[in-house]
Amino acid sequence: METKTPDYGKLLILTRAIQPERGDWSVETANSFLTMRVAPVDCDRMHALARLAQAGKLSPVEEIEIENYRQVTGVLTLLHAKALVSLAAAKPG
Repeated sequence: METKTPDYGKLLILTRAIQPERGDWSVETANSFLTMRVAPVDCDRMHALARLAQAGKLSPVEEIEIENYRQVTGVLTLLHAKALVSLAAAKPG
């Protein structure tokens, strides 16, 4: 019988720490996290890197850069998910 070992990738470790499925933040905390966004200059850079990646023209440094953006947006997605679940849980029902 095959035993599955836990995944220890950065985003999965953060997912287990943040627990986005648990809506246990206050409304104020949730709303505060929902204001967090990638800055416009970074959005522009992500789009430029995505175009280069689609063309197969990323340099090694740009590959690291695009991975950094993936990780940061992954964290923001987790935080936003927890915030939205928290707001839904706070609604009278």
